Amino acid sequence: ILSYGLRVLNEESILLPSLSYLLKGNNDYNYRFSYSSGYRKPSIKERYYDWAYHAGGTILGDPNLKPSRNNYFSISIDKRSSINDFSVNLYRNDIDNMISTEYITDIDSEDYGELHYQNYDKVLIHGINVHYYRKITDKMNLRFVYNLTDASSKSNEILEGISKHAFRLHLHYELLNNLDIIANIKYVGEKFVFNQ
Repeated sequence: ILSYGLRVLNEESILLPSLSYLLKGNNDYNYRFSYSSGYRKPSIKERYYDWAYHAGGTILGDPNLKPSRNNYFSISIDKRSSINDFSVNLYRNDIDNMISTEYITDIDSEDYGELHYQNYDKVLIHGINVHYYRKITDKMNLRFVYNLTDASSKSNEILEGISKHAFRLHLHYELLNNLDIIANIKYVGEKFVFNQ
């Protein structure tokens, strides 16, 4: 199954294609290949915000922000049945002019201590998402999710708060009609912290 789309922005004469190809394999396996191109204009807040927050600093917009552009690629495999399903997805998101905030740390700057919206030249995010669900019995099921996120940029600020590894395990057991036992395990790896 081939799916495609085209978004046209008349004011800038920008074409944004998307393409997805689904191949149905043997034994209910599905293989997907996807590509999409994205475009996002800065919001009013990101351009014109001027707000003093309680810690004594200010959050400022930038009227000169450029729009963000990105190219997103993914390859996935999945299989679904009445008792179990799983999927594995590999992706890559290549972003130009990503809009985010930067904390001004130059003590000699008149903007010292303020948070500014700005563009970041090049941000690359790629990773793997794994999902598995299993119906063990009529009363018990298990769900497992794992995410690996790897990001790189010339600017370390944009990488702040990203965890490379995240894992979640959910076990559900129906003990009685109105009594369920649920066990959740969640792990989030170390987050990158940029020393500002």
